Amino acid sequence: MQQQDTLKQKAANIAKVLPDQWRDFCDALAGYTSVHQENLLKSPLPELPVNQGRAQSLTALTRMLKEVMNADKPKG
Repeated sequence: MQQQDTLKQKAANIAKVLPDQWRDFCDALAGYTSVHQENLLKSPLPELPVNQGRAQSLTALTRMLKEVMNADKPKG
């Protein structure tokens, strides 16, 4: 988990300095992730495990990086 925490911290640093560009990057990453999720649904059986791994990894990464922007916002 230490590497994930380091990645989150570095991403948060960038997001704080360049919030608009960070949001644009996250939106582009979400689009890229969506393409891989669609590819998973269309996968021939032999390619299914590889495409499933890609979709799962990108989904988790996209979610984590988008949450970076919300981490510093006050709750409530």
